[in-house]
This record gives sequence, C-alpha cells and structure tokens, in this order.
Amino acid sequence: MLCFYPPTVYNGSIAAEGWFIVRFFLASTSPRRRDILLRLGLDVTVIPSRHEEEAAAPGPMSPEALAAHHAREKLRLAEPPAGAGIVIAADTLVYIDGEILGKPAGEADARRMIRTLAGRTHRVVTAVCVRDLASGRTAAGHAVSEVTFEPLAPETVDAYIAWNEWTDKAGAYGIQDRASLFIRSISGCYFNVVGFPVNLFYDLLRQVTDGRGAALPQAMFSHTRRTEP
Repeated sequence: MLCFYPPTVYNGSIAAEGWFIVRFFLASTSPRRRDILLRLGLDVTVIPSRHEEEAAAPGPMSPEALAAHHAREKLRLAEPPAGAGIVIAADTLVYIDGEILGKPAGEADARRMIRTLAGRTHRVVTAVCVRDLASGRTAAGHAVSEVTFEPLAPETVDAYIAWNEWTDKAGAYGIQDRASLFIRSISGCYFNVVGFPVNLFYDLLRQVTDGRGAALPQAMFSHTRRTEP
C-alpha cells in the first residue's frame, strides 16, 4: 500500500516507523477514475457496488442532485473488505437544455448526442462521496464545468462515430480522447469533465480525516507515482 499517515492523523494499521497504511477502494468500474487516482500515487482497489445507475431516481431531480444520488447509492451499496480504508464513489452526468445525456445506446444515439453538443456549450457535473471506514465519517460534494464544442460538419460527426470512442461515455465523448479536437473552451475543472474532480476529492479527503490535512500532501506524494496497475 502506498499512502501513509502519521499516528496523529489516521487511526489505521501500523506500518514501519510509526506510520499508518491507508487503503483506497474505488466503488466504480470507470478506468478513467482509476487512472486518475493511480496518477496521484494512490494504490487503489476497485470494489463492486450493487447500485445500478439505470435504476429509477426517487423523483424529479436536477442533474446535480441526480449525480449526487447515484454517488451516495454507489457508496452505500459498495462492498469493501473488512478493515480500515477510504471508500470513494462518483457519478458524472452531461446535460444541455435540461436533457441529461447518458451513455449512448448505440451509434444512432451517439450521433444524436454529438450533433446536439456541436457548436454549443453544455455542462458536466460529477458528484463524489468519500467515506473513512475506520471512523464512519462521510463527505460529499459536486463540481460543475462548462464545455463548448465548435460547430461540426456532418462528415466530421460521421468520422467521430466511426472511431468508436463514444462507447460507455456520458454524452458520447471523452475529453481526454480525440473529441478534444472539437472542444473550443472549458470553464471549470478539466478532471471533472474526465469524470473525477481531483481538487474536490482532496477537499473531501481532508474532511473525513478530521480536518487534519497538513500531512496529506506528504502522505500522498512522498513516494514514486504509479501510472500502471
């Protein structure tokens, strides 16, 4: 395990020289979220959650509230192993004109979404929930970013659809992929659009560790960064 805290910060299992090992569990199958956490140097284990994103919401909700609902449910229904650690859950939604653009059902749906986004500004919200298993403390929040696409010719849309990068992505695109060719501007957190707002996560992590966050940068970044599983 790669993330360590001194005894005054985290009540986990003792490691060498009086430091404590912190385990991170990601209740998400998103490879993009896992990659971001690995790039932060955290040793992350993906765990199952019994929450189904397709399940009906408890009632009419704004995109922000719906993303928060899904993140909370992913966390609540996660299945971490016994012991101390930090559980992370997140949910990302793309929306425009009051319509939530989820993961496309197929090529026709993806083409419709990209045509809807072309030449316009839309919003992306990611809700994050973090829980410290040792103390039971939970913190949650969300970030919103605005993304503007340039106008796209029909043949450009067709070429993008043929790349198949729209699969399993809210709004039928990933800003870290070739869809970045079409993006004129972003207002807000780039990582939020990818699917995991890093600064928000850092803030929530400090909250669940009882506000004693002075040691967090050393704990998270004092070792060699991992970019491969």
